[in-house]
Amino acid sequence: MMDLPDVKVVLSSAWRLMYSGIEFKHILEENGVDVDLIGSTPVTISGTRGDEIGLWLASHPEVKTFVILDDGSDMGVHKHRLVKTTFKKGLQDTHVAEIKRLMA
Repeated sequence: MMDLPDVKVVLSSAWRLMYSGIEFKHILEENGVDVDLIGSTPVTISGTRGDEIGLWLASHPEVKTFVILDDGSDMGVHKHRLVKTTFKKGLQDTHVAEIKRLMA
């Protein structure tokens, strides 16, 4: 099991529409990842995922550093924080290295 005690996860993908936080945490745990799931971004009708992430960040000013891990690219002004995965291959070692670089 990959235990990441200092990592907090906010779900922003379409998965937040399909699964509750508890269900998603269970999916992660079944795949060997134990993280602190602290919420999900709001769903907007006309906004991009980047807009939704911005809304969440605006209501959580304590968050100073973050990484977006996704296979999409509609992150708007937050695109510089995106580590882009692929649906087919998922999280790779190169992505982990990029996450560490962005969080340093």
